[in-house]
Amino acid sequence: MFPMYPTEIELKKSNFAKKLGIESQQALHPGDLEYDPTVETVVEWRDYSRIMENLVKDEILHKLYEWMEIEGYELKNSAIATIHESVTYHVRKWPVFGKILEHEFPTHMPQEYIGTVVTLQTVGQPLLDHLMKENEKHFKKKGRYLTRKEMHQVLENYREKDRKLWKRYLKAKSSPKKFRESFRRNGNLPLFHLIFNNQ
Repeated sequence: MFPMYPTEIELKKSNFAKKLGIESQQALHPGDLEYDPTVETVVEWRDYSRIMENLVKDEILHKLYEWMEIEGYELKNSAIATIHESVTYHVRKWPVFGKILEHEFPTHMPQEYIGTVVTLQTVGQPLLDHLMKENEKHFKKKGRYLTRKEMHQVLENYREKDRKLWKRYLKAKSSPKKFRESFRRNGNLPLFHLIFNNQ
């Protein structure tokens, strides 16, 4: 079997894997090759600045899965995701749009998966922006990038901050319109808890 030690997919509580059509319990992750005795290292890439965004995205996905499994978070399709599900599914079949959309929404992707992918991108983008920014700040201050453990802590702190904004937003929904409008104008809307939460 290759790789000898494949990544195990253990999303027992979340329906995220099902939404993406993932049926297998195993997957190939680049890190799996590091521990495979049948693979020989030919070249080792050590310029972290060139692959940092991929490393950061891996840690974000790790935390998203963890929040789904441990904290009970679920993705809730936004209005934009619903529009993509309806419109993108059809226009990607047209040659002129197909070329533009083939990377993110290939024609073999079923319609019901499109909304999930768009929602995941909407949730992940503010996390990516924040973690990349914190990573660069840490490098300038200490001469090294954040470790995995430090990245996880940054993401946890960010989740907690956004969760508090979300709780305040839910409370504000029952308040007069002026208060809600003030909430929006002051930039106090949660960045991702509206479509990714445990309620």
